[in-house]
Amino acid sequence: MVFTTHIFVFYFLPLFLLVCYLLPFRFRNLWITVASYFFYGWWQPWFVCLMLFTTVMDFIWGKVITRPGATRAQQRLAVTACVVTNLGFLGFFKYYMFGAATLNELLAAVGFGQFRVLRVVLPIGISFYTFHSLTYILDLYRATRRRRNRSPTSRPSWRCFRTWWRDRSSATRPWRRNWPSGSRR
Repeated sequence: MVFTTHIFVFYFLPLFLLVCYLLPFRFRNLWITVASYFFYGWWQPWFVCLMLFTTVMDFIWGKVITRPGATRAQQRLAVTACVVTNLGFLGFFKYYMFGAATLNELLAAVGFGQFRVLRVVLPIGISFYTFHSLTYILDLYRATRRRRNRSPTSRPSWRCFRTWWRDRSSATRPWRRNWPSGSRR
């Protein structure tokens, strides 16, 4: 589903907004998350499994990092596991076919047989949500952000393809001093 299609404009968006505003406030994050997964999986439903896996893993690592009594070594291990897993997925989906095709060309150039290259479809937005989830985990580790809720749906912002600008963002730094104090976090 694309933002410019009639399916999105006339069916998905009105239904999404209607349900969102009719739901009690405490269920809105859950609805936003479910609708976002549906929207993301419209073209390739198995991409939802990939995103759901990374969401659950980031949730678990976030709990380890923010758990009272967690040692610095446990926190570092959770951050390392998060970075390795997320960048591993990103590297596989973005660079596997390129690397395998290049290796095949090198093997052919030196006279060795080639191997079959698995055709991998690149999930749309994988870099975006990978780096947003890494930012969230690294912010938890550096203690610049608190885990807000106890459920994986409490952080739908990096799964919904919407960006939250933080005060320390370099893009907003020149204007922050002129903002009313109520808009700062």
